[in-house]
Formats: sequence, C-alpha cells, structure tokens
Amino acid sequence: MATKRRKYTKRWLKGPDEFISTVDVALDWSSHHWPLLIGVALALIAVGLLGAGLIHHKRGIERELDTKLSRANSLYRQADEAQKGNYAQATRQYRALIQEFPDHPKVKWAYLHLGNIYFKTRAFPQASQMYTQALERSREGELAWEVALLGLGSSQEAMGRLKEAIPTYQRILSLKEASLTAQAHLALGRCYEQLKNPKQAFSHYSRYLERTRGDELIREKVEALKARR
Repeated sequence: MATKRRKYTKRWLKGPDEFISTVDVALDWSSHHWPLLIGVALALIAVGLLGAGLIHHKRGIERELDTKLSRANSLYRQADEAQKGNYAQATRQYRALIQEFPDHPKVKWAYLHLGNIYFKTRAFPQASQMYTQALERSREGELAWEVALLGLGSSQEAMGRLKEAIPTYQRILSLKEASLTAQAHLALGRCYEQLKNPKQAFSHYSRYLERTRGDELIREKVEALKARR
C-alpha cells in the first residue's frame, strides 16, 4: 500500500507541536522528486561545461590572434629598420589576419598598421581607407581612435584635401584629455599655413610648443608668423 504523501501547508509549518525544519521539508520533497532534481543537475552541468568550452575556445582565438599580430608587427618593424620600403610580407600578414578575424576588436591594429604602410609608400588613398576602417572599429577616446584620426588627417593633407583634414584633426581636440593633442595642433598649424591663414597657423603652432619640449623649426615658424598676423 502506497504511503500517503504529507501536504505541507503554511498553517502546519507554523504549528507549535508540528514544527519541522526547512531542511527536513526539503529532504522530504526531494525524496519524491529525485528524477526532476537529477534532470536539473545534469542540465546545469551541461550548461557549465558548455560555458567552460566557450571560454576555452575564446582564449584560444585570442592567443592565436595575438601570435599572428605579433608576427606581422615584427615583419613591419624589420621592413622599417631596413629602410627599403619592402612591406610586402607584413602587408600579407595583416590582410590574412583581417580575413581570419574580421569582427575581432583587435583587428583595428592590423588596419592601423596597413594605413601606416600605405602612407609610407605614398599610397595615400589606400592609407585613408585603412585608417577609416580602424576608426570605425575603435571606441571614441581610446588611443587607437586618436591614432586613426591623425593618420586619416595626414592622408587627407598629403592628398591636398586640407579642408577635409582640418575637421579630422579637430576631432582629436574635441576630447578633454587626448593623448595626441600636441600632434593635432601641429598638423592644424601646417594646414592653416598652407591655406595662407597666418593667424590660425600661429595659434596652433603656439599651442603645440606649449605642450612639447620645443621644436626649433616650429619656433622659427611662430616668430615669422607673428609678424604676419
């Protein structure tokens, strides 16, 4: 004959003569519902294993990306030091990295280095494209974002598109604590000097000198511009 299961009501639990601990109630309930508990436990274990597997997989991807990025950076530095302008190997490595990890946040550095390579080889339209890609993948205010803006502005300036370069550089100055503020002022000084605007050129060159240890060539420019304002 099956034992009739006791029903635990709030009133019974509060009764002075029928006091029972929460642990006893839980044990009694679990003895009648063990298949459900086992199922829940197995499900939790499966979720835990899946989560651990995903974390391990993600870490593996991070290590692989870092290794390949480091290798590409090494080739880039070697080409720089050789001063021969042969960046073919580094370019292939960066492009392969972009193709393999298109959505990874760190891929912005591959775009930045490609921008630098194209700029150094005077392929300014391609440099502009790479810096734009890096900019789109960077958070506003972080160093990569500033470097991408400075590179983009430099490419626009090199192509003679000064009226595009100026607002690009000014975006760096829009930050309260930008790392490249001095470089942005220097670039703006160059642009305004080329546009025959001595007042603005003087202003930005002066701000550049305030933030650096000094540049004799720029000091000479400032003195010359002071007389032309």
